[in-house]
Amino acid sequence: MPVVQSSFVVTNALGMHARPSALFAKTAARYDARVSVRNGGGFVDGKSILDLLTIGAQKGTKLTVVADGSDADALMQDIRGLFDAAFGEK
Repeated sequence: MPVVQSSFVVTNALGMHARPSALFAKTAARYDARVSVRNGGGFVDGKSILDLLTIGAQKGTKLTVVADGSDADALMQDIRGLFDAAFGEK
């Protein structure tokens, strides 16, 4: 299975609060691939809103996202789109 890893910088003013975390998890849930997110420490489940909230990603935080599965490339493209659009909060 393909493994894809990318780094993203949180650019929206309030960071990864509830709305962006929900958008991330909802987007990831559309795919079969597993997705994990890291902010310095260990990885959390990218399909869990609560896990994403625990990483405390403020504006300017660099996150590492790893997707593992047959549709990992497509998942990562959609995740990149969320970050590029600042989760619709620009």
